[in-house]
Amino acid sequence: MAEPMTGAPRRIRHRVGAALPENTMLVGKASSWATPFKAGELGVLRGSDDTRVFFRPADEEEALGMFRTLLEQPGIRAKVVADLRGKNLACWCPLDQPCHADALLEAANGADTV
Repeated sequence: MAEPMTGAPRRIRHRVGAALPENTMLVGKASSWATPFKAGELGVLRGSDDTRVFFRPADEEEALGMFRTLLEQPGIRAKVVADLRGKNLACWCPLDQPCHADALLEAANGADTV
């Protein structure tokens, strides 16, 4: 049985076949919260009016910065808060490396979301 969450929400490294702890959402590649920004890869974001923005982040730092900028959009920020606030977030990234889950945790639980 999973232990109840104590303290602030945190990032958890998910492993293949491992059960997610209680109050934890997977935000990895297969989830709706995966980052669309991959270092060195060409990507596209589509707007509601069918506009397209193409991008190719040079490195992981730039990719994470682009994701943080995306999370600042009011509609997206509101959905992050509604869906993820107070939850632990699980991703495949090593815990000693930057990860988009960190940006999601900040957006969902930051002081400016209260």
